[in-house]
Amino acid sequence: MRELVLTTSLFVLLLVAIELPGMPGARTDVAGTAASQPRPSAAAAPTLSGAGFAVCTADTAWRKPTEAEQRAHLGADRRADGIWETASSTGDRTFRAPAVLYDGNSVDGLQWIATLTGLWNVWSDSATRPKTCWTEQPQVFLFGYEPIAYDAQDPNVARLKVRPATGYRMVVLTGPIRGAIAVVSDRTLDELVVPAAWVTPAR
Repeated sequence: MRELVLTTSLFVLLLVAIELPGMPGARTDVAGTAASQPRPSAAAAPTLSGAGFAVCTADTAWRKPTEAEQRAHLGADRRADGIWETASSTGDRTFRAPAVLYDGNSVDGLQWIATLTGLWNVWSDSATRPKTCWTEQPQVFLFGYEPIAYDAQDPNVARLKVRPATGYRMVVLTGPIRGAIAVVSDRTLDELVVPAAWVTPAR
């Protein structure tokens, strides 16, 4: 009988020491407890807006053209002559960029972004052409990423925090605009230089 009581007491003490999964304050460093159980992440939900930014339009099914498709398209557009034929040219860099800056209300600027990034494959057809976002604020086109936060506390460089996502997004920057916008995931993906006329005046 004494052995049974002792064994039961040790078992209870063991449970208290490791804390059962699901209990408040459950440990996450014990094999087989809460740490090893997959949990859905609330952060996986699509982000449409936040402090300083708003997603104007998006297409999660869009895919970037292959290099061969892009070369064929640019080869047929005389306006692109001389800006895409070689690696590291303007057109080549734009095609591979994760983010492109746009003034929000220039038709020519929008056409060039569509041409050089591969978005021509949706803009060329009125049935698939997305809503155009004409705004006073600058925009950032994101390819293969979506925004989750915008931080303009640094007076020189704003940070647009992103995470991987399919398709593309047009992101309106509603917060203060700095001289550069760093597009950041687990590392800095790109740094967009902002024209001086777009920068929010210092107070």
